[in-house]
This record gives sequence, structure tokens and C-alpha cells, in this order.
Amino acid sequence: MFAADYLDRLAEIAHDLWRDRMHALGWRCAPTYDERERRHDALVPFQELGEDDRRETIDGVAALELRECLADAVRYDRGPEAPLRLRELRHGLPVGWSEAERRNAIDLPPEPGRIVGWDAQRGRLAWVEVEWSDGARTQHVPEERELRRL
Repeated sequence: MFAADYLDRLAEIAHDLWRDRMHALGWRCAPTYDERERRHDALVPFQELGEDDRRETIDGVAALELRECLADAVRYDRGPEAPLRLRELRHGLPVGWSEAERRNAIDLPPEPGRIVGWDAQRGRLAWVEVEWSDGARTQHVPEERELRRL
């Protein structure tokens, strides 16, 4: 199984995040813990932690049940219902309403529509503008999955 060691990997990431936060709060690594001086013996790389601290971190991550949360967060949408992507956009690209939008919305402009503009920020598509067959124009955020390709 690909995720067999996921708890160890997530625990290491969690420990790194904890270390970053502790450093930002002014804590430094030291051989012994001293709260007044903000010194902590666990501010070492995860693999250098003692067995008890490593086990405690792994148990804490396991208790959060992150495996399912993280797996559910991943979507590799394909086909016409997948979010529009910057690399595929062109003026005049035909679009319509997604199945979910057609089921849930009232009074949508009639299909088909065509892409007439968009904006990208940091290499990602921020929004697209669609002109519908009745001349109405609407703006959409691709992650909201309102549109589908025709």
C-alpha cells in the first residue's frame, strides 16, 4: 500500500510545523527543557526525537483521523464537469451550466455560453467571464464548479 507509512510522514510534518511555530515564538533548542528561558529539548528534527516523543506525535496525528480527511480533500476531476483550467482557456470556448448548477439554480441564462474574459493570479485561474446566448454576462470562480465544457 502506498500510504502504509502515512502516520510517520504526517507526524514528521506536524513536528516540523510545531518547530516552526515554537521558533517564531522565540523558543530555541537546548539539551534540557527550560520554560523561563524558552529552551526546549524537542526542537530537533523528528528523527532525532526520543522514542516517547515520536510515539506521542504519531498518536496525536492518528487521533485526528487525518487519513480520510486528506484523501477526501483530493479531487482529480476529469471530463466536462472538471473545473476550467488556465491552460485550456481561449476566447469563445463554449461552456454550459454544470449538472449541479442546473439542478439547484433558478432562472439561469440560457446555454450555450462562451468565454469572453478571465483573470489569472499566481498562475491560477481566478475567474472567468461568460457571455450567454441571450447576451447576459456572468463571472464565475472555477473552483465553485458552476460551469462545464460543451
